[in-house]
Amino acid sequence: MLCYSKLIDMNMKHNNEQQDRFFRFINKHSCNGKLKLINMGLAKEGVKTLKDLLLRPNCKIKRLYLNSNKIGDDGAKTLSKVLPVNRTLIHISLCSNEISPKGCRALFTAIKNSQTLVSFDLSSKERVNRNRIDMASIKHLSEVLQISKFLSFLDLSLLSLGNKGVAQLCRGLMKSKVIVSLAIQNNELTEECVPTLNHMITESSLEHLDLSSNHIGDEGVKVFSDCVRKNKCKLKMIDLANCRITSIGCSHLLEALSFNVS
Repeated sequence: MLCYSKLIDMNMKHNNEQQDRFFRFINKHSCNGKLKLINMGLAKEGVKTLKDLLLRPNCKIKRLYLNSNKIGDDGAKTLSKVLPVNRTLIHISLCSNEISPKGCRALFTAIKNSQTLVSFDLSSKERVNRNRIDMASIKHLSEVLQISKFLSFLDLSLLSLGNKGVAQLCRGLMKSKVIVSLAIQNNELTEECVPTLNHMITESSLEHLDLSSNHIGDEGVKVFSDCVRKNKCKLKMIDLANCRITSIGCSHLLEALSFNVS
């Protein structure tokens, strides 16, 4: 049935050979509770069939990877009906699926009501079916983070959040008791967002922060280093790769770390 839905999404005719290949692929890429349907041309019809699979009483899927498909808002809304009901999913990746802010809001509402989901990936890849988010949907996510009891890992990379978007997101993160990992790489962030991030990480439970491929620069690292030096955060790892940091910025950070050795 999933094979047939996939063919509909791709405007292809059904034949037995294609069905056999598809099921061999599924068997190969689904094991130990993981189901990987990456870059398979899945759209709304495929997601409808997947919904039925996820709602079965004997469903054992714990990690679902739908990266680089075209599920769009229709698929996002279909999945949003699954998340509050399914009792096995702990991770779902929807990286690069042409989801707009409208679809994002539906997913965020579903996450609020999920009793099992601890990890969510809404990131994008450059020039590949990018997901999109706006200030209204970021605000909605921020509100969800304040009350979610389970979501601990969040990836919002390459969504053009900007400094204002991250500031809005931080309002929710500061009140979250469970978020421990945040990836916001390649989001057009500059040193202007660092004071806000500093305030957030001192008030939150965050342990891992991925800021790579932003425009933090030496000035941003200097401000961040002050927070590290004062040992006011729970961070165990921060990724600053490709953030336009020179040896000067590295010196500031290394000096701060020397004061914060546990």
